[in-house]
Amino acid sequence: MEPMKKCTKCRRWLPLTSFFRRTASKDGLMPICKECDRIRSATYHADNREEARKQRAEHYATHRVRILAASKVYRDSNREKISQQRIPYRLAHKADKAEYDRAYNAARAEENVRQATEWRKTHPSARKAQKMKRRAIKLGSIVEPLPNDYETGLYETQHGLCYYCGRDLETTGFHRDHMTPLVREGAHSLENLCLACPACNMRKSTKTAEEFMAVLQGGES
Repeated sequence: MEPMKKCTKCRRWLPLTSFFRRTASKDGLMPICKECDRIRSATYHADNREEARKQRAEHYATHRVRILAASKVYRDSNREKISQQRIPYRLAHKADKAEYDRAYNAARAEENVRQATEWRKTHPSARKAQKMKRRAIKLGSIVEPLPNDYETGLYETQHGLCYYCGRDLETTGFHRDHMTPLVREGAHSLENLCLACPACNMRKSTKTAEEFMAVLQGGES
């Protein structure tokens, strides 16, 4: 038989899982059940809003680091659950959110431009990746998410050499190339991307990787 405990508030006999833990108690559980505890807490906060707010602020200030760390662990472990929980709220407040965004962006228009300009200067690789993705979407290509370090992965896989001619990319620099071009229904995906030296990428044009390799082997233009 499942162990039971009597709530001192509602006087009901309930399973031990119906009680919050409390290390100060002999049995390690609160004397009142979870339902009664929630009612008591809600009543207290309703009657003492300012005091409750002050207590929450003090608790957060004292345990800020631990609270933030626990929150991050929870968010990282429940991304999909959190996203689904937010959907009803976003749908119900779609117009309010749009109006807030317009007002917020209008109030900091100059700052937004400054930050965007600075970001483009300090993140040239990410900027190029954005432009490639935008072009793929415009052409109606299949677009798959890419890892943040996909260039590093490709560089290591190709041993720092051009995918087509084998030149040292550290010397020549490199372009990101869709092996099957977007204009020929190639996907914007990791499997369809490689790193090529600028000369090969420009010469390849709209050829597929197989077609261009045949050109290189045959010495054609």
